[in-house]
Amino acid sequence: MTWLSSLNGAIAVSIIALMSLVGRSFLDARFVLTEDMPNASKAMVGGWALFTMVLVGGWVWAIVAVAQGSRGGLIAALAIALFTGLLAGAASLIAFRPIMPSAKPLGEIVIWSNLVFGLLAALVVGLRLRG
Repeated sequence: MTWLSSLNGAIAVSIIALMSLVGRSFLDARFVLTEDMPNASKAMVGGWALFTMVLVGGWVWAIVAVAQGSRGGLIAALAIALFTGLLAGAASLIAFRPIMPSAKPLGEIVIWSNLVFGLLAALVVGLRLRG
């Protein structure tokens, strides 16, 4: 647990959770917006893309700030990790059944990884923030 609560551990787990969210975004773009929601408007797809770019860009900024010792970066990384774990992971598992039916089994894998790695990143960053 010592490595996980270190700065390097917080950065590493945050990067893994970020990659999980990026993977989810690719699957959403390929399967959810094209096959599961064939009537999605261009504005909806554009809004989704903009939201994803802002979220990923914010997380990258937070990770760089954490690497430089910023407390604000830790807070931002914690918030985005909680979003990934609770909304992208847990809420998807609860609210959407079946999960990405056109992307099985990848959809299940990536959503479970959002839950596990998002909450693990939130825990590790939270421990770092507290200490």
